Order: sequence, then structure tokens, then C-alpha cells
Amino acid sequence: QGSLKLYNWNNKRIPNPAAKMTTLSSAMIYKTISGTHEFTIQGHSLSKLFDSKHEINSEIFTVGDHSWSISFYPLGYGKGNDANVSIYLYLVDGVGDVKVNYDITLLDQS
Repeated sequence: QGSLKLYNWNNKRIPNPAAKMTTLSSAMIYKTISGTHEFTIQGHSLSKLFDSKHEINSEIFTVGDHSWSISFYPLGYGKGNDANVSIYLYLVDGVGDVKVNYDITLLDQS
């Protein structure tokens, strides 16, 4: 069995790093928070919105410790998406590692 010796430029022996290894462990702890937000588009029915090429944005709202907003594109967002509605949920404050599950429901109450 051989041994490995590590040397630096001054030809002094460098301690074997494996001899001082420490085992570390960590865990991610996530806090579950529930919330709701109602985004109402006043004065429009969904059928009228589909004639609009404009983006409609919600007010900024807070769930948990984070600020959010919703963007609604009646004729889709991006090239070739004009046959689809696009809805985006944006994290406004951008702080921390956030995992989110959400449901969006469209209601036409006209």
C-alpha cells in the first residue's frame, strides 16, 4: 500500500485533507402557506376581452411573505399564441427560493 503526500510550492508538506474531513448535513424546511386572490376585470365580458390585444394586470397582492401579481393576455402572449389565453403569476419581490402550486379559474359573470 502506498501513501500520497501533497506539497505546496515552498516544498512544505500539506496536511492530508481527508484526515480532517467532517460530515455535514442540511435540510430544506418549507413553510406551507395558503391564500386566495380575486382578480376582477371590471366592465368587460370574456367575449369582449377576446377582441383586445392588451395585457391586463392585477394589483400587487400578498400571500405569505411574498408579493405577487397576475397578468392576463386575452389573445395570448408571444408570437403564434393568439388562439390561446395566457395568464402569468409573477413573484414581485423576488426574495428567496419560492415553490408555488396554484389554480386559476376563469369565470364569466356577464
